[in-house]
Amino acid sequence: QGGFDCSGLVCELLKMQGLLYHRTDLTAQGIYNYLKHLKWMPTENPSGGDICFYGKTLVTIRHCSMSLNSTMMIEAGGGDKNTKTLRQAIDKNACVKVRAIKYRTDYLTCLNSPGNN
Repeated sequence: QGGFDCSGLVCELLKMQGLLYHRTDLTAQGIYNYLKHLKWMPTENPSGGDICFYGKTLVTIRHCSMSLNSTMMIEAGGGDKNTKTLRQAIDKNACVKVRAIKYRTDYLTCLNSPGNN
């Protein structure tokens, strides 16, 4: 069985764009730190392909997603670090979802690729 958590989904999407190596696996915080190192910048007006981050502060990021446009995101959500089986994922409604970027109350920022600035 396999599946994605939020950072796993975002890592796969970044790999598809050639922005991460094949075996790279990062946490949501790790993705933020990595993209900042690549000079991705915070944006008030997300566009498709920006990476959005959620948590209490920018050093305690707990969730990430990819924007589809200025208002919507795609995320793997619903589970938690203890979701290990398909049955647990079903019980927690853990799946890939399309939602408003600011659906979550712990929204922090989106980072925009240097090519989109």
